[in-house]
Amino acid sequence: MSLFRLPKGLIADLHRLSARFWWGTGTDKRNLHWGSWRKLCCSKNGGGLGFRDLTIFNKVLLAKQVWRLIHQPNTLAGKVLKQRYFPDSSVMEVSCGNSSSFLWKSLMWGREIIEVGARWRIGSGSSVRIYKDRWIPKPSSFMVVSPASLDPNATVDTLKTQSGAWNERLIRDNFVLDDAKAILSIPCSSSIATDSIFWSYEKFGSYTVKSGYHLGYSMLSSPGSSGLSLSESWWKSLWRIQVPAKVKLFLWRASHNWIPTNSNLAKRGVLMDSLCLICRRRSESTMHSLWCCPALKAIRAGCPFMRGIKFLRDFRNANSGGNSSAGGSNIVVPSWRPPDCGTLKINRDAAVDSMTGKIGIGVIIRDSRGEVLASSAQTISASLSASTAEALAVFSCLIFARDSGLSPVIIESDAQVVVNLINSGNIPLSDIGLIIHDINQVLRNFPSCRVSFVSRLANMAAHSLAKYGLLIASDLFWLEEFPSCVAPAVMGDRPSLL
Repeated sequence: MSLFRLPKGLIADLHRLSARFWWGTGTDKRNLHWGSWRKLCCSKNGGGLGFRDLTIFNKVLLAKQVWRLIHQPNTLAGKVLKQRYFPDSSVMEVSCGNSSSFLWKSLMWGREIIEVGARWRIGSGSSVRIYKDRWIPKPSSFMVVSPASLDPNATVDTLKTQSGAWNERLIRDNFVLDDAKAILSIPCSSSIATDSIFWSYEKFGSYTVKSGYHLGYSMLSSPGSSGLSLSESWWKSLWRIQVPAKVKLFLWRASHNWIPTNSNLAKRGVLMDSLCLICRRRSESTMHSLWCCPALKAIRAGCPFMRGIKFLRDFRNANSGGNSSAGGSNIVVPSWRPPDCGTLKINRDAAVDSMTGKIGIGVIIRDSRGEVLASSAQTISASLSASTAEALAVFSCLIFARDSGLSPVIIESDAQVVVNLINSGNIPLSDIGLIIHDINQVLRNFPSCRVSFVSRLANMAAHSLAKYGLLIASDLFWLEEFPSCVAPAVMGDRPSLL
């Protein structure tokens, strides 16, 4: 499946065998198939059971091979295929000729997934065309929708200044508002000049079969085409119920009206009479048989399962006030710890407001006695992910510490993912990789500085400053002071110094 496109007939036969196995159809009996295979292939949060559609699965496995050709071009297979099919271009630009091998046609079929889900990460921008390539963070198309007011073949590097930053005035003058915001939200790197392709549906930009399958299924299924009407929150709550799996499956079937009531059997021509066999008053629908039949109320009242639900509800209500135990006083609450004598500690945090497109950055510098030397609340107008904003905050702290001559210094962040990326030395393919690379470059020339992780509870002062940064119109700085909104957090840290 990962090398060739399977024939449609073979996939149909495999789907048919799987469906017959699921609905219990064998050689000696034929059971009803209550729902289509397409509905069963929906995710569990979408009302299905998460079975794999083999057509999509085959396609995303082939897309994985195309991804390897992009990022591992020096393998033997990569060299052979490049020499044969795209010696003067890239695998994303070459077309599929009629005389191509079945292997290459299969890979080009799988490439459709990469074309939809991948976009360019901008280094210098010299390899990316403004109006023809997919490069801006807009998941619908990743392409510019503004009319071509610049040269139609212009590259992204023409939108930058000589220092490598975005030319904001040029961008706002030549692009519609949505495009301009998206472009200005892309971080710029001062040390990476190579443009590269990354997978936009994973946090760190590497293609995975799982995310590729979800994208492929969404491409195949238009909104509302699955026929599953209940909300995603309903299905999530159903699968979270702590009951045996067979009970969950029964509830799942009942939610789809896929249980063999007289009404459902009559619709399928199995029975002639759809009346309830107990009350003989109404048609035996799913709702009637489980809840509305008056003759079953006494049975439901004495059902151990229903009594168990009532007991669990009463138990949960009785304990909703919190659990206190004799050992509760031994719980250690994380708190800010002062650095060693002669060392400074910089706590920083970032807050993202997706509604307004603003980012708040809070920074506070303290010495070994817990005295505040400086603090700041900064605001940035950009639509960045939380991780990218956190990495940007770390980078700004590093530059400030280096340029101010602060040494030695410890930078603490409550973004564990970002801290792990910095200390591991791994550079993600996504936009955050640009900032992580710049951070590592600064750290190599700044050995007296290190970045470490700290709990949010031990980073409340910087967190409060970051929240304050979302409310201000311009950056604010304080020397040996801090705003009143941060005072409770700063004073709360000081008892830990005793």
